[in-house]
Amino acid sequence: MARECRARWYAAPSLVPGPEVQVLPPPVCTPTARPRPWLVQDIIVVAAGLCGTTPEMTLGETRAHKGVDARHVAMAAVSRLTGWSSSRIGWRFGRDHSSCIHPCAAPG
Repeated sequence: MARECRARWYAAPSLVPGPEVQVLPPPVCTPTARPRPWLVQDIIVVAAGLCGTTPEMTLGETRAHKGVDARHVAMAAVSRLTGWSSSRIGWRFGRDHSSCIHPCAAPG
């Protein structure tokens, strides 16, 4: 299940820019404008939707497969998109840092 969720995460059309996506340069009046960074809450919502569960279940203490798979996908995505340490990811998800090592190290 986790591999299916990961496959859906990486194949989501809104998250993977393709040739049809037009990237516009920042306006001239704001030379330091950057795209909005990924918010962890956004990543959790997307991962929960891809795995067929809710964000509450993803962040909860459940050991049900859907919740665990969504949590693992979200942890891996947070690690890759934000560069956070396993300690910080664990703190955000209410887990120990060692609970983040496996999903963040698992191949995409």
